[in-house]
Amino acid sequence: MLIIRKQCVHKGKAEGECLQRMVSEFMQIGPPLSMHDMRMVPKSDIYETSDSVLIFVELPGVEEDDIRISYDTGQNIIAIYGRRENPMGDVRKRILQKETVTGPFEKMLKINLPVDTDNIAAVFHNGMLKVTLPKA
Repeated sequence: MLIIRKQCVHKGKAEGECLQRMVSEFMQIGPPLSMHDMRMVPKSDIYETSDSVLIFVELPGVEEDDIRISYDTGQNIIAIYGRRENPMGDVRKRILQKETVTGPFEKMLKINLPVDTDNIAAVFHNGMLKVTLPKA
């Protein structure tokens, strides 16, 4: 797992575009047209304690080495990127049923508190990612 602290999550894009994309994805209604249109959107919980913000993200089937975390200090957005591989790999197969989503994912969360970016920590255990954002 790699934690990166940087100024801009998506260099070269207009300010606020990340947040606009999150809002538009949230507002989408209805199921995707096919499995090819589906993207993994990990579920998350956010808690505030007296000294930090805790983020828990469900990432079943994801390997720790496939997770990347970045923090945009300008917009206070944490981005969690990763990939869940197909358990069948590239083997030719006939799919009888497929409800899980594989491939790349990203989760972006706006943090409305000042964060001590030098001490951000993350732990991954049993498919659950815990990110600790100490308050500044």
